[in-house]
Amino acid sequence: MSEVFGCEYADAYDLLYQDKDYSAECRLIDRLLRKYANGNVRKVLDLGCGTGNHALALAEQGYEVVGDDRAPG
Repeated sequence: MSEVFGCEYADAYDLLYQDKDYSAECRLIDRLLRKYANGNVRKVLDLGCGTGNHALALAEQGYEVVGDDRAPG
């Protein structure tokens, strides 16, 4: 894996997006799942989860979330 995605990148990513409203985005995801999914979705796979801010917000809404990212940071 490229060193571009090391710990420094994760720190910079979080700093760059510190004002991003992850909770609002996850409320939108929740509304879309409730409207368009077949059945009651309670488990989410977050591919390319980055530093996990969407996963955390979805978990706070009651979802069981598994996140995976190629970068360990």
